[in-house]
Amino acid sequence: MIISKICINLCNLRTSATDAMRTLWKGNTTMKNDCKYFKTQLIRQTIYKAVPRFVIGLLIVLLWNKYINVDNFYSVVEMGFFVMGAFFAVLAWINYLKIDKIKILGFDIFQRERTKPRKNIHWMKDMVDYVDEPTPSFDKLSDDEQLITLLMTNVFTSVCFLVPSFIAMMI
Repeated sequence: MIISKICINLCNLRTSATDAMRTLWKGNTTMKNDCKYFKTQLIRQTIYKAVPRFVIGLLIVLLWNKYINVDNFYSVVEMGFFVMGAFFAVLAWINYLKIDKIKILGFDIFQRERTKPRKNIHWMKDMVDYVDEPTPSFDKLSDDEQLITLLMTNVFTSVCFLVPSFIAMMI
């Protein structure tokens, strides 16, 4: 954990290695507190995004088993699930780095321009005003909330693939 914080400080090119160590020992790090971004409305968005990712990953594993793993040299649960779980873990790590505004070279070509939706300003807000409103869609969330949702989605999907894989490896 300490090594990753030092690397993040060095990657931002804001401080030297000694300054990075000093900020770590003082408790001032560049890492954001992710708990302050967590909101309960993000759980539904996480589930909505995790289920299709799990199904697509399961489909890829089954297609790999049928067409590439013809001789059944590898077990589907051990090898296929482990590779898909590792893939989603790498995606979660990339999203974790994006939360700290670390840019990965070569990934900026995949970014699209987003227009911010206009928010209606209500002067008086009561609980009754929010009863009939549906939950906000993923596009209407702020950029930080979208990154937190993608991080939780990739971690959840990775765990769904890695847990059966590790259980199969132990048996």
